[in-house]
Amino acid sequence: MDSIFYYLEEAIRFLSIISWEEFLAIFWPFLLFDCTRYLIPNAIMLMKSRWTTSPEEEAFGRSLLEQQPLVSVIIPGYNEARAIPKTIASIQEQTYKNLEIIVVDDGSTDGMFEICRQLAQTEPRLRPFRMDERMGKYSGVNFALQFCQGEYLILIDAECSFNRDAFVEILKKFADPEIGAVSGNLRVRNRWTNLITALQDIEYLFTISVGRITQSWWNILFIVSGGFGAYRKGILEQFGGCDVTPSEDFDNTIKTRKLGWKIGFARKALCLTDAPTSVFNLIRQRLRWDDTLISITIRKHKSIYDPFDAGFNWSNFLGGLDYIIFDFLFNVIFLF
Repeated sequence: MDSIFYYLEEAIRFLSIISWEEFLAIFWPFLLFDCTRYLIPNAIMLMKSRWTTSPEEEAFGRSLLEQQPLVSVIIPGYNEARAIPKTIASIQEQTYKNLEIIVVDDGSTDGMFEICRQLAQTEPRLRPFRMDERMGKYSGVNFALQFCQGEYLILIDAECSFNRDAFVEILKKFADPEIGAVSGNLRVRNRWTNLITALQDIEYLFTISVGRITQSWWNILFIVSGGFGAYRKGILEQFGGCDVTPSEDFDNTIKTRKLGWKIGFARKALCLTDAPTSVFNLIRQRLRWDDTLISITIRKHKSIYDPFDAGFNWSNFLGGLDYIIFDFLFNVIFLF
């Protein structure tokens, strides 16, 4: 914690001793690109979202609580024996009660399935399944889909916790009949562990909590987080379930968009998840994310950039272009 204030003091001291000419010479890329792309639009959208409410969403939320349509919660996990009881407990605290909770143990070796079976003895909504071999997260999701009876699907990771209204808040977004999937709002649960996790929490605040408000508003949101996301019933089946290779959230989101659906973002649907605590694990995570960006957005779904493709859509084109420029191209330029 002290290191955070040390670096903050150093940053303030540095800014106080440089001239305006030096400031512009150093930070012109931020002013030209980041400020115009992120800071100003995000600030406007944040103020708009905080001071305005949707009557349609509020009415839909009341209707959900009154009618309580069945919602299927899918939790794939591998070696999450320590985390899964807390996740189930967080789900039990939700204000939305008509749930079926399907846990798929992806060949764990730490006794996760046995713990889930014990939890199911006191939680009748919980249905645990086990895969004999480790097949990957989205193989578990595909396996669970055949048992889902809910009108909506909520996909979550096995090491998450939620605010009590999170499920209602994420389902409210389906008040818009054009929205097919909704991304929840992720924040870092272990933010006070060290400087690395604290900085990631700040990053999540800007890129997810605020940034996805803007992306959703402009209909260029390309990611429904696998940690906490919701889909209308049948959408995943429409495109044949989740592809196992590559098994990423980007893929499901883009395929949903290609079907003509919009992607929503639920700012008040808060999900807490643990972030990498070391530089090595952080680098591994970001390399995996960048590999996903290249393999999914640039290679697998390159048709979104083809104006002659039968399914071409300008929102998909601009959303994909946004990721290429700001998440890929600028990172490569930075090296030079």
